[in-house]
Amino acid sequence: MRIGRIQAGVILVNKIPGMVDTLVAKTRAWEEARGITFIYDGVPLLVMLDEYAMLRQEREEEKRRLKDQKNFSEQQNIEQEATFSSRPSPARASGTKKVSGPRANGGSNGTPPSRR
Repeated sequence: MRIGRIQAGVILVNKIPGMVDTLVAKTRAWEEARGITFIYDGVPLLVMLDEYAMLRQEREEEKRRLKDQKNFSEQQNIEQEATFSSRPSPARASGTKKVSGPRANGGSNGTPPSRR
């Protein structure tokens, strides 16, 4: 039930920019038809809506910048991990690796060859 309310809220919030654009268009048409400025709470409505649009754009740019910064930081961490993890461990030399195949004593499974 709670998730449904959250989803409904997200849907409404996502509709706000379109609603603002529609309101701007209708307000302009109203002002042109009447030849006067639409005033809301003593302030021209278009000025209010323009300020809202600028603030929204600034917030979106800030979100984008933070996301890019986070992605860059994560990429650097991945590259750093790859750089440090690709080196062989100093405790284990690369020449100590066991090699499968014939043994020095002739047996392939570690037993000496029969002398019959």
